[in-house]
Amino acid sequence: MDALIEAASRVSGSAHLGLELGRHARLTEHGPLGYALLCSGTLDEMLRLAARYYHLIVPVFKMRYERRGSLAEITFMPNAAMPRRTLHFFVEALAVSFQVQLDGVLGADSDGYEIYLSTDAPADVHRLLGNRFVRFRFGQRRIPGVTVKLATSSLDKPLPMANRPGMTAAAAQCEAIGGKQPDNRDLVKFVEMMLHESEGILLTRSDVAASLKVTVRTLNRHLSNQGVTFRDVVQRARSAQACALLEEGNMTISQIASRLGFSEVSNFSRWFRQYNGVSPTRYANRYEPDW
Repeated sequence: MDALIEAASRVSGSAHLGLELGRHARLTEHGPLGYALLCSGTLDEMLRLAARYYHLIVPVFKMRYERRGSLAEITFMPNAAMPRRTLHFFVEALAVSFQVQLDGVLGADSDGYEIYLSTDAPADVHRLLGNRFVRFRFGQRRIPGVTVKLATSSLDKPLPMANRPGMTAAAAQCEAIGGKQPDNRDLVKFVEMMLHESEGILLTRSDVAASLKVTVRTLNRHLSNQGVTFRDVVQRARSAQACALLEEGNMTISQIASRLGFSEVSNFSRWFRQYNGVSPTRYANRYEPDW
């Protein structure tokens, strides 16, 4: 999948392939789950089904659905480590495909929802999304993924294609195919990806545990089973980011320190020297061009 997305992006010349392809997603493409969703009695029922069996559509992401007073919140989060381009592709594709499906249920002029993405808006967002771009909030999600906030007033209205027997039969097929999402991720690589994609934000154990829908104790235990602590992973991820930025040479040490969450350059320099055995300045000098 990673190689396919990389090749497709290169051939198409598009840096936001997910936004373009997401517009063409249809429920009928998703086998028994798609049929079950189409036969749902209400939007609430549709969303609950989608969240339960979402791994049958996109195994590397999970979907969570919660009703909270006057708003419902639907969240899509990565469930495995993946290259940055692949992650951004899925975030954008899932956001747009959900918007397309939601408009199909609520009407193309509906304004009862907003979609928050962790990725930044493209320069040609109007061309890619048309007048629906107003429903999107790019760069407004703290950690990688998509969050949709939807007015609960639309959740319990009957849907025109409701078919209880059809939905029940199709849901049973989904359960037979795989009722529970497999947990085969490399947790260390997953945490590193989350940290890398959240530059400038000091993610805590609680943040990462919440994204995995586990307790902090469970997160610590899983990491321990892989021979590391959360602090080990954080230090390694920050060091990799710092080294990459120093090698690029496009930012000052002060800017890099701020981007990685350090309030003082001296603290960053001290930490970098302790972790890498050399000062940031000396490390950067290794990569200065020899004119």
